[in-house]
Amino acid sequence: IPSQMGMMTSMGSYFIISTNSLSGSIPSQLGMLSLMSSNFNLYSNSLSGSIPSQMGMMTSMGSYFIISTNSLSGSIPSQLGMLSLMSSNFNLYSNSLSGSIPSQMGM
Repeated sequence: IPSQMGMMTSMGSYFIISTNSLSGSIPSQLGMLSLMSSNFNLYSNSLSGSIPSQMGMMTSMGSYFIISTNSLSGSIPSQLGMLSLMSSNFNLYSNSLSGSIPSQMGM
């Protein structure tokens, strides 16, 4: 995923790049999509590395934050607790994440 995609700062919904064979890490610049309110979907690719803490800057996100079924590792960043408007479909399943769920989640 090109880091330049994080420059699409006017995007409010439907950033969907699911069910492909994309590899590499999630660019931290995607956290700059702060107006994104729904449907951020990277489901079912071959993305690896950790979830960037900058994803917590997507504070308008209310539903459908999906980065499941990849090969992500490491812990869940506590900054994702800043997604306080999330009301449905926060999916990180089917990865290789470790550690505990940060206490900031669900506050």
